[in-house]
Amino acid sequence: MNEVQCCFCKSQALLYQPANIARLYHFTCSEVCGQYYIGYGAFEDLRDARTTRNVVLHAIRENILANESGLIPYWRQERTSIIGLPNNLQQNSIPKYFEDYKDLPIPHSDKPKDILISLATKLNRDAPFSKVRLSSRDFLKLRVADRAELYHWTKALMDSGFIRSQEAAALGRLANSENHLSNSNFEYSITPEGWETVEKFNQPIHSKKAFIAMRFSNNPDRGPIQAAIERACSETGWEASTIDREEFVGGISDEIIAKINQSAFIIADFTGQNQGVYYEAGYASGMGKVVILTVKEGDTDNLHFDTKHLNHIVWIDSEDLYKKVKTRIEAVINR
Repeated sequence: MNEVQCCFCKSQALLYQPANIARLYHFTCSEVCGQYYIGYGAFEDLRDARTTRNVVLHAIRENILANESGLIPYWRQERTSIIGLPNNLQQNSIPKYFEDYKDLPIPHSDKPKDILISLATKLNRDAPFSKVRLSSRDFLKLRVADRAELYHWTKALMDSGFIRSQEAAALGRLANSENHLSNSNFEYSITPEGWETVEKFNQPIHSKKAFIAMRFSNNPDRGPIQAAIERACSETGWEASTIDREEFVGGISDEIIAKINQSAFIIADFTGQNQGVYYEAGYASGMGKVVILTVKEGDTDNLHFDTKHLNHIVWIDSEDLYKKVKTRIEAVINR
């Protein structure tokens, strides 16, 4: 174990060399990226600056989202890479490839909205005008690259009257000096106008949509599970939808993000331990959505260690699932 810089965010990290595994590195970055594996080729690309800034920003966000979902990303250059993880490291890992993000643009115009929502999510709704800090991890999760960019987005929010900060001048000075986001956890508060805007952004919460996250491929229970959840939602006044995909191979697609953002809550069935379900549930939870967790009896022992303690609905058959999901919606969502 060695103390080094994180490959992605350049914060202090710990580097492990897994025993008997050549050309593979295991990093733990406590400040931003969390845990991740990285193959030798991808590691060399980052070290020699052959990876674009946009790819690095996407990768940092994916690291944070994966770790929040109890998963460990395994970064490689491209899908043709032949180096895999040994069986004992595969359970909580999720493959990631630089090539998937090479041409993926960053939605810069969403950043002021995302910063405002992040502040609102951190604030206690009983004290809406309290001060709250966003860390470098919070900003990098939104793909804000450096202090100069952070200054411009937060200044735009302040100029619009949505947030306040007594440290704005200090942030402006830092934006013109060292540009790394480390130690950029300044205090902000949301104004009444800002809260009004947040509630407009969260308008979908007042809609009647719910999103279903579940395993699709090689799932003999797929039809009955989906029908049971859709029936439970329909009978409690909600319109459930999902997105069929053969296999989860990368980050959450824009279509799935849009569906989750438009939904008041999501129902995530973990039967079969599909990594995409963990990812989608983690994203929804990070956005402040209610997540109803379900799993078939007999599969509970396979749940990831950091989600086992959560309140899963354990179901026996589709009729049992329907009844229990309906009861949970009535108790938690329709109360």
